[in-house]
Amino acid sequence: MMFSLSNIIVPFWLLLSLLEPKMADLLAPLLSYRDPAGAVKPVTNLAEWEEKRGQILKAIEEVTGPLPDRSHLPSLDVVVTDTAQTTSYHRYSINFRVRENERLTAYLYIPFRKSISGKLPAMVVLHGTGDGGKRLVDGESPLRNRSVAAELASRGYIVIAPDYPSMGESQHYNFDADSYDSGTMKGIFNHMRCVDLLVNRDD
Repeated sequence: MMFSLSNIIVPFWLLLSLLEPKMADLLAPLLSYRDPAGAVKPVTNLAEWEEKRGQILKAIEEVTGPLPDRSHLPSLDVVVTDTAQTTSYHRYSINFRVRENERLTAYLYIPFRKSISGKLPAMVVLHGTGDGGKRLVDGESPLRNRSVAAELASRGYIVIAPDYPSMGESQHYNFDADSYDSGTMKGIFNHMRCVDLLVNRDD
């Protein structure tokens, strides 16, 4: 099924019109861009959205540093270190290669297929701030309603929940020794590799 940008923009602007004026003022810049002359204009088509997207990425990289090259990435080399089972899914403790000499720890949840055929939906689930790392979204958070990864797996999603640098099994991550300009960019790169892992699965 194909979606056009206009199908998204019109309802979005309708939503803005229903919000309180101050909130609408805050959200409006998300769908406007600067043309080559520097004038601010609303995004109305795909070409203008691509221009806006480039401006967003440039602004992000000014804060986080550049995204490392992804054109020649090594194999993921997934290693399973532990397995747990519930009534609805397997949970694998894994680590996999992000870049040369960089590995990432994560939980990978695979639902029992039962009578389901074909491919399953998948999700990258990121945990909140805390020493527990990925365990926080597996039911070990002291806060309520944080076991998002486990719940999605029980509902039939394949889920990967990585540790963020400095938390969970990555709590001793050395930011000073890596090649990223910021911890945020390291996290972004890790999460993109999580997507790579999911889309490379047959299921």
